[in-house]
Amino acid sequence: MRILLVSKHYADASPRSFRWTAIAERWAAGSHEVEVISGRHRDGPSRLVTNGVILHAVGAVTPVPAASGRVSPRWKEVLRGGPAGRVKRLLQSAWAGVRWPDESWNWFPSAIGAARAACRAAAPSALISVSDPFTSHLVGLALKRSYPRLRWVADVGDPFSLLTKVRRNNARLYSGLNRRLERAVFDGADAVTFTTEATKAAYTGLFPALARKFHVIPPLAPAAPLASALPAFPATGKLRLVFSGTLDRRTRKPSGLLALFAALEGTSAWDGLELHFFGRVSDCEESFSPYAGLLGRKIFVHGQVDRNTALGAVWSSDVLVNIGFDELPLQLPSKAAEYLAAGKPVLTVYSRQDDCSVGFFAGHPDALALPAPAGAPDTEDVARLSRFLERRREIPESLLEPLRRPHRLESVAGAYLSLIAGSA
Repeated sequence: MRILLVSKHYADASPRSFRWTAIAERWAAGSHEVEVISGRHRDGPSRLVTNGVILHAVGAVTPVPAASGRVSPRWKEVLRGGPAGRVKRLLQSAWAGVRWPDESWNWFPSAIGAARAACRAAAPSALISVSDPFTSHLVGLALKRSYPRLRWVADVGDPFSLLTKVRRNNARLYSGLNRRLERAVFDGADAVTFTTEATKAAYTGLFPALARKFHVIPPLAPAAPLASALPAFPATGKLRLVFSGTLDRRTRKPSGLLALFAALEGTSAWDGLELHFFGRVSDCEESFSPYAGLLGRKIFVHGQVDRNTALGAVWSSDVLVNIGFDELPLQLPSKAAEYLAAGKPVLTVYSRQDDCSVGFFAGHPDALALPAPAGAPDTEDVARLSRFLERRREIPESLLEPLRRPHRLESVAGAYLSLIAGSA
């Protein structure tokens, strides 16, 4: 089978890239030919074959986040300093108010051109478009209209028109257009995939006539990290809580977690306790300010690190920390399946009762979910957290294996192949 994959992010440090790079390479290692249309990275070739996958990197250069770096106390001041920086931000803000459908709008001409060239060279058996960004689906829609018999699967990472706090464009101008184009994509695709039942249910309510096309393929759990990444911490007898992911002041703030952690001081669980953050946290520096006295002593901010280092931190932690999204209850953190694979106790701090990740970890054999406190933490919640940390235990593989199985690469990749074949 020849599969054409349109994904702006591929072989980079984004969650959808991790998912689809693994799937594409698995297919290529088998009996399938996989060709990918992606964005171009600085100094990267425009065409290459990597692990059996034919990659066409097109369009303007896609910035790649730095692989490391700690939070700087002067981060915001540095970015805001200087007249050139202010002018640049003003222009960016003005353009963000009129661009559509998202920040990757200018990738469309290059991507559709490369996709059509790939189809002319050798007709694919199937097309898969991946969001974010939504622009990838517009490429899929245009290609489907040119090749109506081509089987198309639209893979949705995050909702598009349903998002309220993280907007891809100016909702005042484009909310109606967003909804119409999303409907057109779902209508034109032969199948639409989501990672959670909550997202599927929301879109079923929005577009009930298209419900038969909607499918859930769960998050992908990564393989164990390379041995060189373990252990991430020295053996000093500390009890280490680890958060891995991206923080956002609009949708995913660490304030509740930090308040609960600091409230443990004086409890029997406090001695030897450490809280580690791996990932981009600079958007939430103000959340860390009240706990400056604990930084570097009890709270450690490592910044964004390479993939294997982050996996090493997760797998060598004592307790994993999940922070829910303060957004629609549809989104599941990309790290959820990664946490499940690591087989460690999981603490979830949530802002909404209907948070998707609370339900995801409900079947976990050693998990605790606590509401993020709006002010001083509830004494009973602090006591529950203290007891949870004190009684942490090794989780038997027999309990974890049934939970892990749907998230394994062979299961996820096989589910997409079933949709491509039309047998789901």
